[in-house]
Amino acid sequence: MADQSILLPACGLVTGLLLLGWGFLKRVKTNRLAGYRLTPTGQLRPGERQLVSGPAAKLGDLAAPVSKRPCVFYREETERLEVRHSSKGSHTRWVNEGYTAYGGFRLDDGSGGVLVFPSENSPDFSRPAFTDDESGLLQTAGDIRRTEEIIQEGDKVTVVGVPVTLAEVLAAIRGGARLNVPTDVIAWLLKLEKDGGAQTPCFFGGGAATVADLGYEAYLSETAGSARFFLQAGGVITILSAAALLYAFNAPVRPVDLSR
Repeated sequence: MADQSILLPACGLVTGLLLLGWGFLKRVKTNRLAGYRLTPTGQLRPGERQLVSGPAAKLGDLAAPVSKRPCVFYREETERLEVRHSSKGSHTRWVNEGYTAYGGFRLDDGSGGVLVFPSENSPDFSRPAFTDDESGLLQTAGDIRRTEEIIQEGDKVTVVGVPVTLAEVLAAIRGGARLNVPTDVIAWLLKLEKDGGAQTPCFFGGGAATVADLGYEAYLSETAGSARFFLQAGGVITILSAAALLYAFNAPVRPVDLSR
């Protein structure tokens, strides 16, 4: 059995380094966000990565399936309970089965507006999620758990991505791309294109790289605070664990009394 005086500090050192690594990634993300200029939606340039922020307005009626709340967009994660049996007993874990992104909205900052259709990889949400756990108290293999994150009408959001035109979005859909929105929204988009709105700017799919459920200033502050927390926690744990390891390696070894 490994010496506990070495094993525990070693685990702490690994944990501290992982926290530091995550903190540095958060710091890079914060610096990248701070480097963007907040672009008015009426001045978006096609083909360039830009950042916009403002309240979300609905394109049609939509209710989230788990929370039953009215929303403009939701992302749902589905997990399945996996049960494994061994000589030491049963072990359970939730296995991700995939994500579903549904809906879209108009981000209206008062300068023109832009349509946003996030993908399942777009959300970087901070608000609490809603969970629908079917397993209850007695969990069995195959139980399903659904976790849902939503954006409601009026929520301030921040979007980072590369805008395209509505004509390009609809051309992609006609070519087989998926747009998970209610049918009445599809009909409205087709009418908008026909009525002269083909050049309406849109963040669509992978072009909506990041969609946050906070306004720009709040999103930047939250990201910076998260980076600071992980860096500080990781630094403290790393230093203390390294000191404990050095002490354990330098501690004198007690001789074994063979006369007993």
